[in-house]
Formats: sequence, structure tokens, C-alpha cells
Amino acid sequence: MSRATFMELVEALRGCMEHHVTGMRSPISVEKRVAAALWYLASPHYFRNVAQQFDLGVSTVGEIVLEFCFAMESELYSKVVCLGDWLGESMDGFGGLASRTALQPWMGPTFPLEHLRAASRSMGTGRTFALFFSKELWTTLGVTCEDGICAKSKHRGRGRTGRGGGGPSTSARATTEPLLARITALEVAMERNKQELQTMQAAVADLRVTLETQKQSDEEALKAKEEKEREDASWKRKARVTIRRINRQLQELRGVREGVLSNLSSITDLGGFDPVWLFLVVGGVMFVLGFAGCIGALRENTFLLKFFSVFLGLIFFLELTAGILAFIFKDWIKDQLNFFINNNVKAYRDDIDLQNLIDFAQEYWSCCGAHGPNDWNFNIYFNCTDSNPSRERCGVPFSCCVKDPAEDVLNTQCGYDVRLKLELEQQTFIHTKGCAVQFEKWLQDNLIVVAGTFVGIALLQIFGICLAQNLVSDINAVKANW
Repeated sequence: MSRATFMELVEALRGCMEHHVTGMRSPISVEKRVAAALWYLASPHYFRNVAQQFDLGVSTVGEIVLEFCFAMESELYSKVVCLGDWLGESMDGFGGLASRTALQPWMGPTFPLEHLRAASRSMGTGRTFALFFSKELWTTLGVTCEDGICAKSKHRGRGRTGRGGGGPSTSARATTEPLLARITALEVAMERNKQELQTMQAAVADLRVTLETQKQSDEEALKAKEEKEREDASWKRKARVTIRRINRQLQELRGVREGVLSNLSSITDLGGFDPVWLFLVVGGVMFVLGFAGCIGALRENTFLLKFFSVFLGLIFFLELTAGILAFIFKDWIKDQLNFFINNNVKAYRDDIDLQNLIDFAQEYWSCCGAHGPNDWNFNIYFNCTDSNPSRERCGVPFSCCVKDPAEDVLNTQCGYDVRLKLELEQQTFIHTKGCAVQFEKWLQDNLIVVAGTFVGIALLQIFGICLAQNLVSDINAVKANW
């Protein structure tokens, strides 16, 4: 179909197919509607293919095809006269009826009759050709056409007899009779077209039923999808509740108590001895020592001052001995540190204070585990065994992740499934060095600061001992002069 023919068809159907512009959205143009309908009717494609071709919905294409068929029936069907396989003979009949000049008032001044003959010969047998003749031509031929149905007018060509008039000439009647026979055939063709229209209307009805069926199936599929999503959401809620209940039961079985100090006995190798008692003893000694030095200086009590200086000296020598032993047995100290960190890893989820302490250490030293990320296999939530149902399986805590400076919100799930990757890929997402190695490296990098801190504490202790002994000497000298 040429562009001019297409645009002529669009303009003829614009009155029926053009929609008004609403405030919600602009309507689909008439050109696009006609093109989509013609594409569907002229090709073996389904609605879905046409919808993809014109970027429309499937149901929208179906509505457009129905609208186009109804518009063709209401606007163009009544204006079309179908001539059968005898188009060439009809043109010869027109040629015998009158010359080209006589037919020009009805067929137009620029439409040669030879073109109609050529068109009839080029179309061949079995084709239907539509002509839009003017109403005056059919009236002259004795044919009345109304709503696409043409019929011969009775007694229209009968001549007047008797006085004052005469009938048509014999040559005119001989020329008109073949044409009237052709018009009778036209009526048969119109009846055939009417049957074809009924067939088309039946097809449209079937198409409407198909569209309704497809719409119902789509709605049922959508309802099934929504129901499945609701079931999945319900299952996830039940799973979360079950996991929380299991965690509470595990905590009850282990006798976990809140607070990091209450859990130190489970993460140290002291044979059941609770390190809290050690902290209480150290605090008590410091209180007694400070009390003795303060009261001894205020009351000039030589016994308390001597007790203060001796005890402070003893603490100084114990610290000095501990430093020498730590230097000599540094490998043993390193093993104890690794053991301590691994025990902390095991109890990571059991104590919130311990968890915060481990996260702080791993973030501060940019490390993960004692020797590396695989140390988190000691934790029941992060190990890679097949029997582990936790979502954190084969993962690490978020404090092991390499932070992205562009992220403002902390991603607590960045370590999920990261240990399933290769070691080179793990370095992109998490820190792969152990905390024991990083702590040793930190001591070496800050050796001057650490050593200066210990030397400063030692000098303060020596200075306190000297002051206490000097005060005792002054008190003894004053007593000697009494």
C-alpha cells in the first residue's frame, strides 16, 4: 500500500477512530492505530508480535483491531461497489454507451476510460475491483444504491407512448440492456460481500471471546503470582521466628550471660578460673597501696611510707620480670594470643560486648580472624559445613570487609558467602591478614611509643619510691633531734 493510499484511508476513518486528549495521557494516534490493525490483518502474526512491533499492549492491539473493523464497516463499506470478474466487459459496455466526453460529467474530466480497461486487464480473472462512481451515474443507468445495496429502478427506462412523446431508441436500449445485466451481477456481488461481512463479524466475535479468555487467564496468573509471593513472605517470617527461637535455646543451653567481663572465663585457658577475680585483686592492691602512701604522707607515718615504697618496688620488679619473660618466651605469648583470639571467634555471637570488641579490633587493625578469614570456621554460624543452616555460612563479620569510602551506610551483609570465592578474589572484598600478625606489626611500627609508655610508667614508680624513702629519712632525722 502506498503512503498516499494509507493517508487517504486514515483520513476516511479519523472521525470514528480518533480519541480525545485527556488529562491522564495522550491517546494513540489514528495513523498508529490503522497501521497496527492493517499489520495484524495482512500478516499471520499474533497479537503479541504486533504489540512488540508497535510497542503496545496485547489487549490494546485487540481493541484497536476491533475498532478498525467496526470503523471500516460503518464508514467505507456503504461507499464501495464491487465489480466481479467481468470488469473488462463492463468497461466495454460503458464504451458502447457513450463516448469519453459523455462520461466525463460522472467520472471526472481527467479519468480516461482506457485506464479502467487497462486496470481490468492487469488485475486478471477472479479479482474484485472497487469503483467510487458518483450518484448521478447510477441514477442515469437506472440503478438505485443505498447503504451499499444497489438495485434496478423499475420502469425507469420505459418511454412515453401516445401523443406528445416517444420511447427510447432501439440502439440506446440495445446498449443499456447489457449494462443492466451487469448491474444485476453487481447485486449478486453485493450479496456475496454481505456474507463475507457476516463471516468477518463472526470472526470478530470469536476474537472478542479469545481476548476475554486471555484476559481472564492473565488475571488468574497474576492472582496466582500474588498468592505465591504472600506464601513466600509468610514462610520467611516463620523462618526468622524459628531461627530466633533456636538462638535463644542455644544461649540458654550454654548459660550465656550479658556483658563481656562475665564471659571471659569461657574464652581463656585458666581451668575454670574467672579473670574477674584477678581484676578485683589488682584493684584491691592498688587501693591499699594508694591508701598507704596517702595516709603515710599526711600523718608522717614511717610504717605506711615504708610499706608503700616496698610494695611499689615489688610491683616494679614484677613488671620488669614480666617484660623480660615476655621477650624470652615470645613464641609462647604468640600462641596464647592466637588461642585467645580463636576462643573469642567461637563466642562471637554469644555476647554482644565481646562482639563489639572483636569488631573494633578487626576494623582498627584491618584484619580478620587470628591467622586469616578461615579461622571463622570455629564459629557455628560462619563455618562451611553442609549441616550449617545459617545464612552467614562460609562468610565473615562485616568488620572484616574492606570499606568503600563512597558508602555512607554500613553494609552488614558484605561478608556473606565471601569465603566461597578464590583467595585472590577475597582480597577485593575483605582483609585476609590475621589479627595476631597485624598486632605484632602494629607493635613493631609503634615500638617507640609503646616502649616510651612503659618506661614512663617505670620512672613514675621509681620516682614514687624515692619520694617515699626521702620522706621517711626526713621524719627519722626530725625525730632524732627531739
